[in-house]
Amino acid sequence: MNNQITLATRDGIRSVELFSTFECSIAGATFSFAVHQHLSCNTHVKVSELETGMGITEVPVAGLPQLVSSHLVSQAKAALGGLIQSRGAEAVAQVLLSNRLSAQVLNKRSVH
Repeated sequence: MNNQITLATRDGIRSVELFSTFECSIAGATFSFAVHQHLSCNTHVKVSELETGMGITEVPVAGLPQLVSSHLVSQAKAALGGLIQSRGAEAVAQVLLSNRLSAQVLNKRSVH
């Protein structure tokens, strides 16, 4: 996939390579997530909520860009699952919903 995602960063808005997207239901709400290039690290990829471009977790990877999309999505889902397990589904969903209310929409909602 040779697409871009727009991210919200501390320094403003930036676009990076988008590897894949997936949807996940958390505490009764459905969210779309993007797996994309990490801005400051080449040994991890980042998982961000697609609509806001705000990061939620990251996944260690052996090399870019020879990533297999389905394997990467599985790893991203596992990382998200670990976050939900450690923080709680309600807390993770609340952060994601709060981000949607406080941030501008950066990326059109789509599933690849």
